[in-house]
Amino acid sequence: MTENEFDNELDLLMPGNIPLECFLDIETAKKLSQVLGIFLQAFEETSVSNALEKINFALSNLGEIETASADITDTETSLKSREVQDYDRFFKINRIQTNEPEVALVKGLLINTQTFFLLCQKCGDRLDKQQIEMQKQGFIAYGQLLARSFKLNMTDT
Repeated sequence: MTENEFDNELDLLMPGNIPLECFLDIETAKKLSQVLGIFLQAFEETSVSNALEKINFALSNLGEIETASADITDTETSLKSREVQDYDRFFKINRIQTNEPEVALVKGLLINTQTFFLLCQKCGDRLDKQQIEMQKQGFIAYGQLLARSFKLNMTDT
């Protein structure tokens, strides 16, 4: 595949806007616990279609968040802003700002996972099974990392 042929667009925080410490209100913590619980359940499914349904359900439970576009003036890397903009345009990435960065991080994980399962659904028979499993384990680890970082109680999900 030479281009992003899926309809998914990914909203990403600017690296400097990723929270180092998280203090979630009770409602947000409950919602993120539920959504990440559904996310983790998706990897227990034996069928890609069922896993995709769970991810879509998690996305709908997450709901919408208010975001604004973030201008890429300082990339915080050796890359020039136009190079980052070219990359973002090719991969359908929107750089955003939000008052809910934790929710944005979870949404980004869900969108990436959704795209992964769509790719598995479309090309699964041509993909290396070991690489697919490694990618799944990476998604699971990242979801668990977010849960720990946000101090979420995942036993209630």
